[in-house]
Amino acid sequence: MELEANCGNDRHDVNTCFARRFPISYSNAGKMHPIYRRLAMVALIAHHVAACSRPYSAWMADSVIARGQGLVQGSPSPSTYLQVGFFQSAILRLIDHYRTPKAACAESDWEEYLQTSTNSIILYLLNASQDTSYPLDRLSTGPGFLHQYEQLHMDASSKCLHSLRESINLQPRNMLGGIVLDDIILQLDLLWTHCRQNDTGLLVHGYDESKNASWANPITGASPIVWDRSLGWYLMALVDSLELSLSFPPHLAHYLRQRLVQLADSVITAADLTTGCWWQVMNHPGQVGNYIESSGSAMFTSALYKAARLGYLPAKLARKARHTAGRCYSNLVDSFLVRNQNGTLEYNGTVSVCSLSSSASYEYYVSQPLLYNSVHGTAAFVLASLEQEMLDQSS
Repeated sequence: MELEANCGNDRHDVNTCFARRFPISYSNAGKMHPIYRRLAMVALIAHHVAACSRPYSAWMADSVIARGQGLVQGSPSPSTYLQVGFFQSAILRLIDHYRTPKAACAESDWEEYLQTSTNSIILYLLNASQDTSYPLDRLSTGPGFLHQYEQLHMDASSKCLHSLRESINLQPRNMLGGIVLDDIILQLDLLWTHCRQNDTGLLVHGYDESKNASWANPITGASPIVWDRSLGWYLMALVDSLELSLSFPPHLAHYLRQRLVQLADSVITAADLTTGCWWQVMNHPGQVGNYIESSGSAMFTSALYKAARLGYLPAKLARKARHTAGRCYSNLVDSFLVRNQNGTLEYNGTVSVCSLSSSASYEYYVSQPLLYNSVHGTAAFVLASLEQEMLDQSS
């Protein structure tokens, strides 16, 4: 079938097909020498592969969909909303860049997946009051519902979007207003103010405004650990917010860009010198029990590449960002990507979940189990791969 797709009416005549695509001298009344015939087969297959080579972004997305992940199956757990929303966002980015699965040589139908995925979760998000009992991760499903409404004008998608928006108004907040444009800036600013370490320039996992948690800093309320995935979410949010900044007042866009430049520089400095990637506990690199974690590393890779591509970083820092992201991406492919005999990709080295409803100690963060094929990792790898592919295509 591969040769048939490339040779048209000559698919049963390798001599003729090869002669058309790769002209060489023939002998014996046009007959091809056996060794040339073998070379012809190899060349034709290589030509087909080159004509439609599936990039890692589409390949991993195909694999996640083939495993039936990124959907709600049964009652959703607290972490389900983020996994569904994050992978939906990765698929939307694929659509935005490649337009169609065919253009990326993908095997799955992206639009069909999005419809199935949103349908699997929609019944749980139609009540704004009930929505407030779910983690704020639920809001990550919004872009998927918006896309479905724009494509299919489904009334249920519209209702779900309204419920999610209303749930923000109903969301319980702390005394500082934590958790609209001003709200986006407020959330980013609260975390920066309470969680940023002066020595590393990195942000710890979170803070307790009341300072009552056992781990809370008595002055700032900050937790003690810089967790790579939580900081990966934050860096991606800064870049994504700047992508929307054309509608922002100029002073807010400038403010976000300053923060991004500072944090990107600190994240680059924190990269492991050997692998180019990032430690699970970033403020204790190389300590016993610590390890290079694959989901946060993919998030940093994606965010640094994207910030440089969109011109948000000064030229020198942008070059450092691309270099660091490129080193880490190569390591992710070499160390964490698994190629199966059935043609799918798998992904290793992703920590399950780390929660501040814990001791928040170093021992806690390095003892949480690793999950094989966690959507937190595979979706982040799709985004990192897509940025790498855009860079390669622009070169």
